Parts: sequence; C-alpha cells; structure tokens
Amino acid sequence: RYPGAAGGTGRAPTLQLGWRLNNVNREDGMAFYELRQYKIQDGKMDAWLKIMEEEIIPFQCAQGMVICASFRGEEDDSVYFWIRRFESEAARAQLYAAVYESDYWKNDVAPRVGELIDRSATVVQRVTATRMSTLQ
Repeated sequence: RYPGAAGGTGRAPTLQLGWRLNNVNREDGMAFYELRQYKIQDGKMDAWLKIMEEEIIPFQCAQGMVICASFRGEEDDSVYFWIRRFESEAARAQLYAAVYESDYWKNDVAPRVGELIDRSATVVQRVTATRMSTLQ
C-alpha cells in the first residue's frame, strides 16, 4: 500500500533508522525526542507491527522523520512504543505537516490505525537526552 515517492516505484524505501543522527543541521533550537506509547487492541499486535514496519515507518522516513527505535511489550501484548527525533520545534511542525496532512495519511493510514490502537490511551512525552545518553 505504500505509495512511494512521486514517480517512484511504489516500494517502501530501505530503512535506515536514525540515519540523520550524525548528519544534522541545528538551525533553530535544541534537538528533542518524542516517546510515543500506544495501547494495541486485543489480538491486533501482529497487524499493528505489519502496518508500522511495512507502511508507517517507511512512509514517515521518506518524509524526513528520524525514527530512532520501535518496541513491543515483552510480556504485555498491548504495549507498543517508538521514539522519533526532531532537531527543533520548527522541524517537528514541518515534518508533522508532511506526514499527517498528506492525502495518503488521511485517506489510507489513519482509518486503519484507529482499528488497531486505542487512541484514547496514547501517551506522548517530549524528552531531551541527558549527557550520558547514547541518543544525542
């Protein structure tokens, strides 16, 4: 289902998670991370991971998002979280617009996401790396 870049093959790009971490331009602020935790509907984890790994993450990376990590609960199959990095608030706003205002997101992805996660239980934390963090 991934639409690919304009004039592209329609295949999802090869993932290089965190590919921009050492190649950034800090134009207007301090980098920060977004830790997003979702509650997955009962019995839907496999379907959720499929859409995340085959569609959502590749699409967001193609728009310029930096995805640093993706996790599922080891014992609790309703737990999923992922980490994204933003170089500034301006960059975050631009990337959000590129992803969430796209026709692909609004018409294809968003309706399916609502069938797989409990949106009311979503927790989003903005965090900054401490001096000893490997994610800086």
